[in-house]
Amino acid sequence: PLDPEEELTAWCSSHMEHMRAESALIRACMADYDARPEVAPAACAGPLQAWSEVQRYLRRLRELGLVDRGIDLDIAGAMFMSAAFGDAMGRDMIAEMFPGPVDRAARAYTRLFLRMVAPRVATGMMGREVVAGTTSTD
Repeated sequence: PLDPEEELTAWCSSHMEHMRAESALIRACMADYDARPEVAPAACAGPLQAWSEVQRYLRRLRELGLVDRGIDLDIAGAMFMSAAFGDAMGRDMIAEMFPGPVDRAARAYTRLFLRMVAPRVATGMMGREVVAGTTSTD
């Protein structure tokens, strides 16, 4: 990770765009789950890949000393992905519940997420360059 805010924002935005484009299929799979649980492995392949990407990235941030040691990365990652999922799947039904406009949502989620798990990185988002756990005003 070189620029966690930019990298995670790009990832989140791409993930949300994909879910919005596939929202009808995602909703249909969720609605059919009780009747056809055998399709779950295929239906969950994409979300599990996204989960793996988030977890790998968060572990790398921790290895660099940028994530607080007390943070449970599984819970933090689940919250981040849940915010993206909720927005991508629900904005068209209840837009008032989500930060607007839609093109700024991924950055808003990423910034809040980084403030929670990596305050030193979040400090860097306020105009300071972050370098391997330290900040600089240069």
